[in-house]
Amino acid sequence: MTDLPTQPVETTATATPRPFPFTRGCPFSPPAEYAELRETEPVSKVTVSVNGREAWLLTKYEDVRKVLGDRTMSSDMRLDGHPIQLQIPVELIKMAPPSLFNMDPPVHTAQRRLLMPEFTVKRIESLRPRFQEIVDEYLDKLVEAGNDGTPVDLVKGLANPVPSLILCEMLGVPFEDHDFFRNWIQSLLSSATTPEQQGIASMEMGAYLEKLINGKRENPGEDIISRMLSRNAEEHLVEDQDISMLTRGLIAAGHTTTASMIAMGVIALLRHPEQLAELKADFSLMPQAVEELLRYYSVSDSVTQRVAMEDVEIGGVLIKAGEGIIASTNAADHDPEAFAEPNTLNIHRKPNNHVAFGYGIHQCGGQSLARMELEVVYTSLFKRIPELRLAVPEEELVFRTESLIYGVLELPVTW
Repeated sequence: MTDLPTQPVETTATATPRPFPFTRGCPFSPPAEYAELRETEPVSKVTVSVNGREAWLLTKYEDVRKVLGDRTMSSDMRLDGHPIQLQIPVELIKMAPPSLFNMDPPVHTAQRRLLMPEFTVKRIESLRPRFQEIVDEYLDKLVEAGNDGTPVDLVKGLANPVPSLILCEMLGVPFEDHDFFRNWIQSLLSSATTPEQQGIASMEMGAYLEKLINGKRENPGEDIISRMLSRNAEEHLVEDQDISMLTRGLIAAGHTTTASMIAMGVIALLRHPEQLAELKADFSLMPQAVEELLRYYSVSDSVTQRVAMEDVEIGGVLIKAGEGIIASTNAADHDPEAFAEPNTLNIHRKPNNHVAFGYGIHQCGGQSLARMELEVVYTSLFKRIPELRLAVPEEELVFRTESLIYGVLELPVTW
């Protein structure tokens, strides 16, 4: 841990704060500003582009972990100082009930207690055989479509559908509703979807979830929603309406990041053929390769936002109560003080204490599910199609830059 000055330095930016988020010069690397600021001003003021709010950006691993592990920090987006980066009017955000990802204890503690029994390593491992079947089914379709040399889109044909289908089954969504469910998720992910269309899709899903939850209340099954309802009836952890918000948050978090990471991980491995060759020779390396891919890209970089609830010193800088903080996990996971040669993909990296899933009480509750999904998809894909390659020059890939979750819109591949 670096030594800090005896007295924190109260700073006021003399230059205009940089607009945030930064634009990536190379789509496969973090924004260059992260490395620059980490060296010159690791706790620096930025202006959130969508609404003009100022916040402190943290780019050092040590500082990011300190903030994410500090229970005096708030995640509540309704607070005036919160560095919201959503394309949603602030007034609407303040009116909406908070989700698990932007609420504070003790409500956060109760909701997490209700949900987390569903994501133990043992329970997730019990899902591995069924998830393997799902992946194999989609690989069958992919191979059939591309065996004549026709390029296929790995995002549409694999990365997007498989996480949503396992979520459908975990939540107990009836088979006949799977297409509606998948289409709803796709509408929210599509860059062509307008804010108005997203609003309509959100209302449709809200109505659907209410109907689904009420049905589970009357006729419980072997699924997450039924078990949460039963657990809540016994322990009275949350209000009934909170079950719907929990489910909605689970859908958003459980699909988008995994779908993006599937595609980005494939790209990373194709860009590092020597390491991919090692994996194909020994697939037992896959779990540690998954950890390195998560660190290397940190696709949900800027969702770790906080508000200081009291004056606090971070990296020798005094952050005042009420000020917003963006703890960049992508910048932290490329800090050379925490990771040797951080800009190099190394599937043998140990230890690998990345913060791609966050840190502290708000770290991703579904990380065991995400790890299992990534292991199964990467292993199955490269076993089934060992000669997989990009069907277009990598310069032609189009990336999702308007979303808090970084990823590629399409991934044309062939073999």
